[in-house]
Amino acid sequence: MEKGNTLFREKLTKKFFMQLPEGLYLASNIHDNRFQSIFEEVIASLNQREEQWKRIVSAGASQKLCCVFKTKEDYDTWLGDAKYMPDKIKKVTLH
Repeated sequence: MEKGNTLFREKLTKKFFMQLPEGLYLASNIHDNRFQSIFEEVIASLNQREEQWKRIVSAGASQKLCCVFKTKEDYDTWLGDAKYMPDKIKKVTLH
């Protein structure tokens, strides 16, 4: 697998989230700016998922498109490859 490739690109539902393996890197596809997702974290162990899900909902990332990567480094590579440059400061969706 090449660096920077997504493992999954799905709508972030609780069901999808709870099925993901521990240790992968989850990032919302909604960004406050080009380099900062509204939610990005390593996926916690199953006994900590409910608290993590609350943070996802609080950030406004639930029910939105997300990307799952093997590592944060893969996410950073993917983000660095994104060429979108917004005209105005606003929440943007990177594709």
